[in-house]
Amino acid sequence: MPPIPKKTKSLSPYFTEEDVDQIRAALNAVGCLEGYASISELVEAATLRELRRLQRKYNGGKKWLGIPAGQIRPGRRTREESRRSQRKSDGSTLPPPSSNGVLNCHRRPPAPGTENLRL
Repeated sequence: MPPIPKKTKSLSPYFTEEDVDQIRAALNAVGCLEGYASISELVEAATLRELRRLQRKYNGGKKWLGIPAGQIRPGRRTREESRRSQRKSDGSTLPPPSSNGVLNCHRRPPAPGTENLRL
């Protein structure tokens, strides 16, 4: 008996218009050569590669406990969050873990007026 496929869920990442144009162009130019039949396949593969990297770097290569939809705010970073992120990349420290011991970088509500450019 063939394995039962896992149930899929969707989420909508945010990209600049220029990035969306480049994603479409890359898929059109080389998607079939790389095995991507759709933008969703390309974005999913890239996201999962990054997820595995983060798991190796920060969680001993193990999966984290899943977090249900609605528990992490949607949307792009606010200007202040972007500035803070830039400072972190310049060598400052990360925020302290939350009460359950997990680092939580997503505590602010979504920025108003952010645009979700559909792929």
